[in-house]
Amino acid sequence: MIKSKTVFIVGAGASSEVKMPIGSELAGQISDMLSPSRGSMEGHTFLKDREISRAILNTYRSRATKMAAAADKISSGVTLAHSIDDFIDSFPNEPEIALVGKLAIARAILVKESESHLFVNRDRFDKGINQDQLKKTWYPMLLRILASGANHTTASEVLQNVTFISFNYDRCLEQFLCYGLAARFGLAKIQARNILGDKRILHPYGSLGNFRLPEESGSLHFGQSENYDLVDIALNLKTYTERTDDISIEVQSIRSALTEADTVVFLGFAFHKQNMDLIRPLNGIRAGRIFATTKGMSNSDRDIVRADLEKFWGQNEDGTQRAVGEVTITDQTCAEFFYDYQRTLAN
Repeated sequence: MIKSKTVFIVGAGASSEVKMPIGSELAGQISDMLSPSRGSMEGHTFLKDREISRAILNTYRSRATKMAAAADKISSGVTLAHSIDDFIDSFPNEPEIALVGKLAIARAILVKESESHLFVNRDRFDKGINQDQLKKTWYPMLLRILASGANHTTASEVLQNVTFISFNYDRCLEQFLCYGLAARFGLAKIQARNILGDKRILHPYGSLGNFRLPEESGSLHFGQSENYDLVDIALNLKTYTERTDDISIEVQSIRSALTEADTVVFLGFAFHKQNMDLIRPLNGIRAGRIFATTKGMSNSDRDIVRADLEKFWGQNEDGTQRAVGEVTITDQTCAEFFYDYQRTLAN
C-alpha cells in the first residue's frame, strides 16, 4: 500500500493508454459528429450523429435552428483549438455553443468508453476486464503498488492515503479500480465499488456520471450504448467557461487533498494555466515532492512547467517564493514512469 498521502492528478494522456482520446483527437471526433447529415430528422436537415440530433430535437426544439448553427461553428473550427473546452471558451456569450459542445463531449466520451481497453462486454461481466489489453499500460502497475502488503481482509484500506483528481470526463479510473480490486482480492464487484466510494476520485469539471455497475438500476455504466438520457449526462459536465468556482465543495476538497499531500503526481497532464490555477491551494502545499510525466514535451516547455509546479509551494508574506520541495519531471509515458518509480511511490 502507499504509505504517505499521495495525490494523483490525471489528464487525457493517462487515459490515452487504454485508447481514450487526447484533446486533439476528441476535437476531431466531435467535428465529425457535428457535421451536417445528408439525410434529415423530423423534417430538419441535421447532424451526422443521430443521438445528438435526437437530444436537440426532443429537448431543445425551439432552439434547434440556433443549435444547428452552433454545431456548424464547432464542426468547422474545433480542430483549430487545443480542445473542445478551449473552443467553447472562445464563445462565452453564445450559450448554444456550450450546450451543443457538451452534448457532443458526452456522446463522444461514452462512445470511446465502449471502444476502450477497459470496456466489459455483457458476456464478460462476470469475468471482468480483459487484462491482456492492459499489460503495456500504467493501470496494472498502479494496482500492484496499491495492493502491496494488503490482503483480502484489509483490501478496504488500500486507498486510504490516495486521492485521484481526474480532469477527464471519462470513468476509466473508476472502471479499472472496481474490476481490478475485485479480481485482485476476490471481492464481489459491489464491494470493490464501495471501496471507491464517490470521494476518492474527484472530477473538477464533472464526469459522465457517478460510476455504477451494470447490474445497478438507474445508473449509467461504463460505455453504455443504449437507454440513456444524453441531455442529463451533458448537464453533469462543466467547461472552462463554466469553470468550478473557488468556493465549490469539489474545489475545496481538491485543494484540501493537495494541501495535506506528501507526494503529488501529475500523469498525462497538459498543465493548462486555468487548470493549474483551479487546483493550486491558496496557502501552498507542504508536499516534499512532485512528479510529472511530460512525454514528448520540449526542454523549454518543461522549464516552464517546472516553474509553474514550484508555485504550488506558495509565497512568503513578502511575496517571495517559499522553499520548494523536489520536482521530478520525466520524458516518459505513464506506464514508463510507473515502471521506473514504483518503489519510490510506495514509500
